[in-house]
Amino acid sequence: MAVLRYANHIPADLNSALKMIWPNPFRQAWTLLRRRRAARRIGVPLTRTRDWKLPAQLRVRGAMAPILAPDEPGTALAFLDILIDDCYGLRGLRRRVERIVDIGAHAGFFSLHAKMLFPSATVHAYEPNPALAPYLSQQAKTGGFQWFGEAVAETSGGMNLTVDSDSVQSRAMPLADRNVCPTDQAVPCVAFATALERIGGKIDFLKMDCEGGEWSIFRDARSFQAVRGLGMEYHLFDGHTLAELTDTVRAMGFTIHFMHADGPQYGRLWAGR
Repeated sequence: MAVLRYANHIPADLNSALKMIWPNPFRQAWTLLRRRRAARRIGVPLTRTRDWKLPAQLRVRGAMAPILAPDEPGTALAFLDILIDDCYGLRGLRRRVERIVDIGAHAGFFSLHAKMLFPSATVHAYEPNPALAPYLSQQAKTGGFQWFGEAVAETSGGMNLTVDSDSVQSRAMPLADRNVCPTDQAVPCVAFATALERIGGKIDFLKMDCEGGEWSIFRDARSFQAVRGLGMEYHLFDGHTLAELTDTVRAMGFTIHFMHADGPQYGRLWAGR
């Protein structure tokens, strides 16, 4: 099978690659210019990122449509990362994409972005936090994707959701850890194999941002053979290492196209087969 490639891709954070040759003011100016151009394409005003606020609407298939999201710093940053900076590399895909799964959908920005770029694709989004249901419902209506109020892991059952004040940091963990915090709650969980079956037994692009939950999903290596492309935010929690991550991804037959550490315990990875 041909490798899923990113044609002529330059990472969205090119300033990090050029920091040795471009003075910081030039990198900042280039980043702002790139972001303004990307924002104009989707009908979103952007003057500077310092005072950036979530828009109430954006351009979807040629018409302005409403979006809804929690008023939180992490959510505003997620919009910039996904819809402006394309942090999962969707714009660089150069093969037909028909089935997309979004694990850790939060407010649904990635799934909305996927439908904007691939209108005919089937997109399934998974998010276990019930507080995000109104936002997901609005983005699903705007974009035309299906969402499920469930976590995803190696096996089905229940999970414990630890809710953070900034909802992008909320984390679903095994039920054995339930009631660690007063705000913890039990949420349903579906096996990755079931998510694969629901979308037709094949995933052209899998996005994961599930605050460490990817390590449980990785244990179902058999189901990953039906995944062609992968874009994720990885998390090195609970003793996991970067070497373990790369070994795991490569052992499943993927070629890693891009990696970037955004912090000591998290970063981004794109891979394809």
